[in-house]
Amino acid sequence: MRSKEKKGTLLWVLDKTRTAMGARMLRPWMEKPLISVPQIVRRQNAVETLVGDFMLRDRMEKLLMGVNDLERIASRIVYGSANGRDLRSLYQVCARLPQLKACLEGLETPLLRQLYAQMDTLEDIGALIDAAMVDEPPFSVREGGMIRPGFHEEADRLRDLLGGGNARLAAIEQKERERTGISKLKVGYNKEVGYYIECG
Repeated sequence: MRSKEKKGTLLWVLDKTRTAMGARMLRPWMEKPLISVPQIVRRQNAVETLVGDFMLRDRMEKLLMGVNDLERIASRIVYGSANGRDLRSLYQVCARLPQLKACLEGLETPLLRQLYAQMDTLEDIGALIDAAMVDEPPFSVREGGMIRPGFHEEADRLRDLLGGGNARLAAIEQKERERTGISKLKVGYNKEVGYYIECG
């Protein structure tokens, strides 16, 4: 208590959680324990079901160990500070949710049945992220290159402009020479004036 460390506390003894989300949930459960007997029994029954089925528990533990911190990712998305890797992490969570929900299917314990009914597997979000984003996005959104080629026509057009700017300028220059009949016409760019046409 003097050092305010977790080690040596009841929370330290009981915390066998596999995710950051689970650890955050366990703390308030201990600080503000249930006082309603029916709610306590409901939770105990759910725990007993999982403790009694080693195979099910082992499968769920393995799935949970690969789940990134969904709450933190969601808060970064809400505040507009998420990057490409956060979104790919969200996809990886979405990919595991159907398997986690399947683990709860058919269990008779009321609390676990309720969790099964309420769990959204976010398959639509996962499919959208996977279709839209490259597999290895850059860390910063400003680096570009996050959108998968072929996903969005306008993004593809802008990418082509960015990557093939000189070829695009050459094509415009050739087109303008043919249109105007000025053989020495030049199309260029500089930082002072931007894009320009020179007829010298």
